[in-house]
Amino acid sequence: MINPKKTSKILPFIVPQTEIETPLEAWFRGIVQSNHELTNTLMCLRDCCSEMLAGKVVRNPYDLLAKVETTLRNAERARTLI
Repeated sequence: MINPKKTSKILPFIVPQTEIETPLEAWFRGIVQSNHELTNTLMCLRDCCSEMLAGKVVRNPYDLLAKVETTLRNAERARTLI
């Protein structure tokens, strides 16, 4: 017969801190990237408006609009990641 006092050990199941922080870090990284994209897109939009107010022809307005749509979609996705 096996003596339970000599063979039983309690194995701790501890979740490493890195596994807990990973979703939060991913969310934070997404927010920072989204902020960077939003800043760049707003600067492009500002430049486009300045050109329009100066009476110049706006270069690639459809490309800018597509960039705005993509940036807004990415910002919404980053906001709801967690």
